[in-house]
Amino acid sequence: MRRRMPRQLLLGAILSASLMLGAAAPSYAQIAPSDAGISEDDWQLVTEIGELNNALLEYVDDNGEVTLVFTGGNVPDTWVYPDGFTGFSNSDIVLTGEYSQFATNDEVLSIKNDAIDQIKAGGYNAIAEYNADTDVVDVVTKAPASVTDSLVSTYDSKINIVAGDPGISEEDWALITEIGDLNNALTEYVDDNGEVTLVFTGGSVPDTWTYPDGFTGFSDSSIVLTGEYSQFASNDEVSSIESDAMTQIQDAGYGASAVYNPYTDAVDVTTSAPSSVTDSLVATYDSKINFIAGDVAASSGVVKDHAKKETAKEKAAKERAAKKKAAKERAAKKKAAKEKAAKEKAAKEKAAKEKAAKKAKAAKKNAAKKTAAKKTSKKVTKKAAKKVTKKTTTAHKAGTKFVIPLPNSK
Repeated sequence: MRRRMPRQLLLGAILSASLMLGAAAPSYAQIAPSDAGISEDDWQLVTEIGELNNALLEYVDDNGEVTLVFTGGNVPDTWVYPDGFTGFSNSDIVLTGEYSQFATNDEVLSIKNDAIDQIKAGGYNAIAEYNADTDVVDVVTKAPASVTDSLVSTYDSKINIVAGDPGISEEDWALITEIGDLNNALTEYVDDNGEVTLVFTGGSVPDTWTYPDGFTGFSDSSIVLTGEYSQFASNDEVSSIESDAMTQIQDAGYGASAVYNPYTDAVDVTTSAPSSVTDSLVATYDSKINFIAGDVAASSGVVKDHAKKETAKEKAAKERAAKKKAAKERAAKKKAAKEKAAKEKAAKEKAAKEKAAKKAKAAKKNAAKKTAAKKTSKKVTKKAAKKVTKKTTTAHKAGTKFVIPLPNSK
């Protein structure tokens, strides 16, 4: 019986390990939307407006200002809003736009991918995220300067290398769990010292280690696998204790959840059942079981044998499918918005050309009469054009902010 560590426990362990290892993290002068009095529904509308208008990112700064970041030094000619949108439920919300130093959203993505790929090629792991506060791509990695200097040289002020532990990539963790599966480990986890640990029951490990097909190592060459012996005689013993605890507690009319905890090397059972129900389990299993007081639905808990593991896999698969579907829907909305904006732009250009043609025709007929007026008009137009150009150049400077119009705004 293979036991899989709960995802929330695993993520907490990785974060804890990163902090213990002194991981550095980029600073963000941002706050959660809820801290600025923005509801989930309103924030959903903000992000949708950002997506429809090709914003790089939406965030709330530490002053509570809702900001959309735009690349390329420009914003849409025609703003697009969600169907039926007339405003936010919180009428105090004002959207502010901000220009980024990046030319396009794809440039940001390209730098992130290039940084991760180059660092992986150098034998290290990395995470890369756009930092709206500094308008750069922050790259967290343990890689030395000999690996990262070329990135700094290439991208200059557009990238910031942060020394720290980026944690374990999904690809490397998938390999770790597969190695655990192939070698009958009870579970895999990151211990308090940041070590990747495989737990083995029965006081023994495989005589011959088995690895995934084609495996030659992890993308992060600093990962070292550590084995740890459990007090349990076998993986099935863990499953049996979980099942027995569940059965006894549920038969008494209480709910419970049971899961192996690698940090204590015991089965944690969460239940509201009184000691009169649980004492016999403690007497039977002693240090191998640990009770945590908590309310659990009567139908909840660990299902016997491999069913829990399969359920976790199915849940993860559903979550991935849902994310993919949501991403496709967002992409479709963006595409539709772009096509709509392009059509509207084309229609405007066509109308402008037709209007210009009519003006040119009229001007040709009256050219002799309006020669003087034309010269005067030319001088005024030239002077105005210079002023507009100068004003636009200033407004489009990276970091410059501007107010985004909303439907029905005054």
